[in-house]
Amino acid sequence: MKRDFLEKLGLSKATIDAIMTEHGKSTEEYRNRCLAAEEELTALREAAEAANSQKESLMQTLAEQTAEAEAFRDRVILSLVEEAGPSSSMAKTALCRRLTEEALMGKDPREVLLQLEESDPDAFRKDGVLRPYFSTGSQGAVEDFPTLSSALKRR
Repeated sequence: MKRDFLEKLGLSKATIDAIMTEHGKSTEEYRNRCLAAEEELTALREAAEAANSQKESLMQTLAEQTAEAEAFRDRVILSLVEEAGPSSSMAKTALCRRLTEEALMGKDPREVLLQLEESDPDAFRKDGVLRPYFSTGSQGAVEDFPTLSSALKRR
Protein backbone atom coordinates (compact mmCIF):
# COMPACT_ATOMS: atom_id res chain seq x y z
CA MET A 1 0.00 0.00 0.00
CA LYS A 2 1.21 3.46 -0.87
CA ARG A 3 0.73 6.66 1.12
CA ASP A 4 -0.03 8.65 -2.09
CA PHE A 5 -3.05 6.45 -2.78
CA LEU A 6 -4.51 7.19 0.68
CA GLU A 7 -3.81 10.93 0.36
CA LYS A 8 -5.72 11.04 -2.95
CA LEU A 9 -8.68 9.52 -1.11
CA GLY A 10 -8.65 12.60 1.11
CA LEU A 11 -7.72 10.91 4.36
CA SER A 12 -6.05 12.86 7.13
CA LYS A 13 -2.38 12.40 7.93
CA ALA A 14 -3.19 10.73 11.29
CA THR A 15 -5.57 8.30 9.60
CA ILE A 16 -3.00 7.50 6.89
CA ASP A 17 -0.32 6.92 9.53
CA ALA A 18 -2.64 4.56 11.45
CA ILE A 19 -3.52 2.63 8.27
CA MET A 20 0.13 2.39 7.22
CA THR A 21 1.16 1.16 10.71
CA GLU A 22 -1.58 -1.50 10.74
CA HIS A 23 -0.75 -2.54 7.19
CA GLY A 24 2.94 -2.86 8.14
CA LYS A 25 2.02 -5.11 11.08
CA SER A 26 -0.13 -7.39 8.90
CA THR A 27 2.52 -7.76 6.19
CA GLU A 28 5.40 -8.27 8.66
CA GLU A 29 4.47 -11.93 9.20
CA TYR A 30 4.56 -12.60 5.43
CA ARG A 31 7.82 -10.70 5.04
CA ASN A 32 9.38 -12.81 7.81
CA ARG A 33 8.09 -15.97 6.15
CA CYS A 34 9.63 -14.90 2.86
CA LEU A 35 12.97 -14.15 4.50
CA ALA A 36 12.92 -17.51 6.29
CA ALA A 37 12.05 -19.29 3.02
CA GLU A 38 14.89 -17.50 1.22
CA GLU A 39 17.35 -18.48 3.97
CA GLU A 40 16.13 -22.09 3.83
CA LEU A 41 16.45 -22.08 0.03
CA THR A 42 20.00 -20.78 0.29
CA ALA A 43 20.87 -23.44 2.87
CA LEU A 44 19.33 -26.16 0.68
CA ARG A 45 21.26 -24.97 -2.37
CA GLU A 46 24.50 -25.04 -0.40
CA ALA A 47 23.69 -28.53 0.90
CA ALA A 48 22.90 -29.69 -2.65
CA GLU A 49 26.22 -28.29 -3.91
CA ALA A 50 28.07 -30.03 -1.08
CA ALA A 51 26.24 -33.31 -1.81
CA ASN A 52 27.05 -33.05 -5.53
CA SER A 53 30.68 -32.36 -4.72
CA GLN A 54 30.79 -35.36 -2.41
CA LYS A 55 29.07 -37.49 -5.06
CA GLU A 56 31.67 -36.50 -7.67
CA SER A 57 34.45 -37.32 -5.23
CA LEU A 58 32.90 -40.71 -4.45
CA MET A 59 32.39 -41.44 -8.15
CA GLN A 60 36.06 -40.65 -8.80
CA THR A 61 37.12 -42.88 -5.91
CA LEU A 62 34.86 -45.67 -7.21
CA ALA A 63 36.35 -45.37 -10.70
CA GLU A 64 39.89 -45.53 -9.30
CA GLN A 65 39.08 -48.51 -7.08
CA THR A 66 37.33 -50.29 -9.95
CA ALA A 67 40.39 -49.79 -12.15
CA GLU A 68 42.64 -51.08 -9.37
CA ALA A 69 40.40 -54.13 -8.83
CA GLU A 70 40.35 -54.89 -12.56
CA ALA A 71 44.13 -54.56 -12.78
CA PHE A 72 44.50 -56.86 -9.77
CA ARG A 73 42.08 -59.38 -11.32
CA ASP A 74 44.03 -59.28 -14.58
CA ARG A 75 47.34 -59.83 -12.75
CA VAL A 76 45.88 -62.80 -10.84
CA ILE A 77 44.47 -64.34 -14.02
CA LEU A 78 47.74 -63.81 -15.89
CA SER A 79 49.63 -65.43 -13.03
CA LEU A 80 47.25 -68.41 -13.04
CA VAL A 81 47.57 -68.78 -16.82
CA GLU A 82 51.36 -68.53 -16.78
CA GLU A 83 51.51 -71.10 -13.99
CA ALA A 84 49.23 -73.44 -15.96
CA GLY A 85 51.55 -73.15 -18.95
CA PRO A 86 49.37 -72.98 -22.05
CA SER A 87 50.87 -74.63 -25.12
CA SER A 88 51.21 -71.40 -27.15
CA SER A 89 50.95 -67.65 -26.92
CA MET A 90 47.65 -67.84 -28.76
CA ALA A 91 46.36 -70.32 -26.20
CA LYS A 92 47.60 -68.02 -23.45
CA THR A 93 45.65 -65.07 -24.88
CA ALA A 94 42.51 -67.15 -25.33
CA LEU A 95 42.82 -68.61 -21.85
CA CYS A 96 43.24 -65.15 -20.28
CA ARG A 97 40.18 -63.92 -22.15
CA ARG A 98 38.12 -66.97 -21.12
CA LEU A 99 39.10 -66.73 -17.44
CA THR A 100 38.34 -63.00 -17.41
CA GLU A 101 34.89 -63.62 -18.91
CA GLU A 102 34.19 -66.39 -16.39
CA ALA A 103 35.39 -64.17 -13.52
CA LEU A 104 33.02 -61.41 -14.67
CA MET A 105 30.18 -63.93 -14.47
CA GLY A 106 31.15 -64.65 -10.87
CA LYS A 107 33.00 -67.91 -11.41
CA ASP A 108 36.30 -68.72 -9.73
CA PRO A 109 39.06 -68.58 -12.39
CA ARG A 110 40.98 -71.34 -10.60
CA GLU A 111 38.00 -73.70 -10.85
CA VAL A 112 37.52 -72.89 -14.53
CA LEU A 113 41.23 -73.46 -15.18
CA LEU A 114 41.14 -76.85 -13.44
CA GLN A 115 38.13 -77.88 -15.53
CA LEU A 116 39.90 -76.80 -18.73
CA GLU A 117 43.07 -78.67 -17.77
CA GLU A 118 41.02 -81.81 -17.11
CA SER A 119 39.00 -81.54 -20.34
CA ASP A 120 42.00 -80.82 -22.59
CA PRO A 121 45.31 -81.70 -20.91
CA ASP A 122 47.22 -81.50 -24.21
CA ALA A 123 46.51 -77.77 -24.42
CA PHE A 124 48.91 -77.24 -21.52
CA ARG A 125 52.66 -77.76 -21.31
CA LYS A 126 53.82 -80.41 -18.94
CA ASP A 127 57.40 -80.24 -17.71
CA GLY A 128 58.13 -77.33 -20.01
CA VAL A 129 57.50 -79.35 -23.19
CA LEU A 130 55.47 -77.68 -25.89
CA ARG A 131 52.89 -80.00 -27.39
CA PRO A 132 51.85 -79.41 -30.98
CA TYR A 133 48.19 -78.87 -31.64
CA PHE A 134 46.61 -79.67 -35.00
CA SER A 135 43.30 -78.47 -36.34
CA THR A 136 41.38 -78.69 -39.58
CA GLY A 137 42.41 -76.58 -42.50
CA SER A 138 40.26 -73.86 -43.94
CA GLN A 139 38.61 -76.30 -46.40
CA GLY A 140 38.21 -79.07 -43.78
CA ALA A 141 40.26 -81.47 -45.91
CA VAL A 142 42.64 -82.37 -43.09
CA GLU A 143 41.39 -84.58 -40.26
CA ASP A 144 41.09 -82.96 -36.86
CA PHE A 145 43.76 -84.28 -34.49
CA PRO A 146 43.97 -82.60 -31.09
CA THR A 147 47.58 -83.69 -30.59
CA LEU A 148 50.48 -85.07 -32.55
CA SER A 149 50.31 -88.37 -30.63
CA SER A 150 46.67 -88.92 -31.57
CA ALA A 151 47.47 -88.12 -35.20
CA LEU A 152 50.32 -90.66 -35.22
CA LYS A 153 48.15 -93.32 -33.58
CA ARG A 154 45.50 -93.03 -36.31
CA ARG A 155 47.98 -93.37 -39.18
